[in-house]
Amino acid sequence: MNVSVIGPYGVGKGTQVARVAAKYDLLVISPGDVFKLNIKEQTGLGLMAKKYVDGGELVPDEIADAMVEAKLRQLPANQGVVFDGFPRTTYQAKFLDSLFEDLGRALDAIFYLRASETEILKRMSSKLVCRVCQKAFDKNSSPFSSCPFKLCLGEHLCKAEDASPEMVKVRQRVFQHATGPLIDHYSKSGTLTVVNGEEPVEQVFAAIVAIVDGARGRAPKAGRLVNC
Repeated sequence: MNVSVIGPYGVGKGTQVARVAAKYDLLVISPGDVFKLNIKEQTGLGLMAKKYVDGGELVPDEIADAMVEAKLRQLPANQGVVFDGFPRTTYQAKFLDSLFEDLGRALDAIFYLRASETEILKRMSSKLVCRVCQKAFDKNSSPFSSCPFKLCLGEHLCKAEDASPEMVKVRQRVFQHATGPLIDHYSKSGTLTVVNGEEPVEQVFAAIVAIVDGARGRAPKAGRLVNC
């Protein structure tokens, strides 16, 4: 089973990806995490990606594709994956289609979590991040109760830099510019489901699970819209 969860920054992709990965024993592939690792290790691709990440822009397709391909080729053939925010453009989608064909894989379902800019700004205003480990917390949905690594008492928590209204709006514009053709691409393949990302976490997850369970061993149908 190979699935993807896409949507604008702050819509809750990470939360749903973690749940899907746990339920179906899938490996999470997040371009953001792959980028951070490459940037931390100062690989050639990482240095090229850094200037785009720092500016709140999408990393060019060629760089993102190369990183994701390297990760996928390391995996056993029977290890399913769930992508967190990938693919982001039609170019990346076509690249993934070609790569999966070469690897003998297939993308079984892709979920587009949709939410308004107003809702995302509201959510991001409650986001906190640890200066030391970069672990993110939310004042409302997942507040800090104790350090997951047992290293602090929360004294390093601060407002997330990427949670400013200006940065959120930049990311929204970049995403919306790229997402239209991408949604059309997957709608035609019948693997796309649009999910109302403004609903509670449990309802969004239940909608995803219903589609994944229904898609197993069944031929793809036309693109779907789920309002939860």
